[in-house]
Amino acid sequence: RAQCGSSRGYEGCCMTRIEDSASGGSSAREAKWCRVAGLLSDWYGDGAAPTTKPGELDRAEAQLGFALPAALRELHERFGQRTDAWNVQDVLYAPHELCVDQGHLVIACENQGVHRWAIPLAAVHDPDPAVVLLADDERNLRQAAPSIGNLAIWWLLLGVKNSPRTLFRAYGVAAQESVCSAIVEHLPRLPVPDISWYSEPVRLYGDADLVVETQEGLCLWATALDVRPFERVLELAKAAGLEWELVERPG
Repeated sequence: RAQCGSSRGYEGCCMTRIEDSASGGSSAREAKWCRVAGLLSDWYGDGAAPTTKPGELDRAEAQLGFALPAALRELHERFGQRTDAWNVQDVLYAPHELCVDQGHLVIACENQGVHRWAIPLAAVHDPDPAVVLLADDERNLRQAAPSIGNLAIWWLLLGVKNSPRTLFRAYGVAAQESVCSAIVEHLPRLPVPDISWYSEPVRLYGDADLVVETQEGLCLWATALDVRPFERVLELAKAAGLEWELVERPG
């Protein structure tokens, strides 16, 4: 059986459903970190030393005046320096950038600064608390993910289309929702909990070698590690009448 550093062929890790619960113990969090490690290895390749030194997190806690959730510490301790993955589109805050605003611990920011991901201060003592999406208009506050671990998994899956690794990629915008539906009805949904993103609805399809993302039923991204699943998506798109705006093949 493959180790947690790779998701391909590792049935117990990256492409099987995990607990949606935010209150699980260390074993539930380990399952999520196993998936994160596999996604980083497969879709982003070898990067900088991933760990954040505990002293940086201790200083952040001292500045904030409270302890960070266990899952947030673990995320930074194990993978925090992989900015090639966390910051390819939006930005996961480094420990010294964590801040409190509107009664929330803000942990990440959308690339245009309109939306931010945060943890309600009432929940910061939970091991793996739910994450909410903050907007300039506080009335738009809503839950983004059931846990920090699930947010990290979604973050990486949504980021594969912008990964610095050389991959097969395609992007297109359908004239109507039925076009995207005709493509993704032939693909399995990825076994991850639904999430609330700043563009909705967002759906993920594929398998260990393919991630297909749809936004608002019209925009479609396909990213693949191997040519075979990629060509299959291109064939499905052709049959559905989708014209690609971008198609990239390694080499």
